[in-house]
Amino acid sequence: MSIFDIQWRNIIVAYPADVTEACQRFSDEQQQLLKFVRFVSYTVSRADDSLRDVTAPLFAKDDSETAEAEYLKTMEHIKTKGAAVKFAQHLRMWLEMLFCRQVDNYLTYIAELLAVVFRTRPEMLKSAETIRIEDVLKHTSMEALIAELTDRKVNSLSYRGMKDLHQYLEKRLS
Repeated sequence: MSIFDIQWRNIIVAYPADVTEACQRFSDEQQQLLKFVRFVSYTVSRADDSLRDVTAPLFAKDDSETAEAEYLKTMEHIKTKGAAVKFAQHLRMWLEMLFCRQVDNYLTYIAELLAVVFRTRPEMLKSAETIRIEDVLKHTSMEALIAELTDRKVNSLSYRGMKDLHQYLEKRLS
C-alpha cells in the first residue's frame, strides 16, 4: 500500500505499523483535520441545496404570480447570499486557520520527535552550554537530569523559526 490511497470522497493516509508515538499522534491529528475539512465542505455544499429542496414545495402549492415572485426572490437570495457565498467570503480566513493548525501539528511533531531522539541518545545534547551545579544536584538520577536537559533543549528549539531549526538540525544531526 502506498502512503496515500485516494478513494472516492475519502483520503486515507496509511502509515507503517512501527511508527513513533509522536508520528501516530501527528497522523491522528491530520486525519481529524481531514475529517473536519470534509465535514465543513459537505455541510456548506448541502446547506443551500437543502434550503432549495425545502422551499420549492412550499411555493408549489400556490401558483399565483406573487408566490412565483417570492420563490424567485428566495432562489436569488440563496444564490447571492446563501451559505456557499458566505463561506466563500470567509474562505481565506478558513484556509489560514487550517494552515496554522497544520503548522502547529507539524511543529508539535518535530518537538516530540526531538525529545525522543535526545532521550534515546543523550550524547546529542552535548554542547558548550553550561549548567549550574545546583541544577545538576536537584536530580536524583541521570535519567531525570537528561529528561530536564531534553525538555530545555526542545523548548528552546521550539521557539526558533523554521529556518533556524533547520540549520540546527542540519548542523547537529545531519
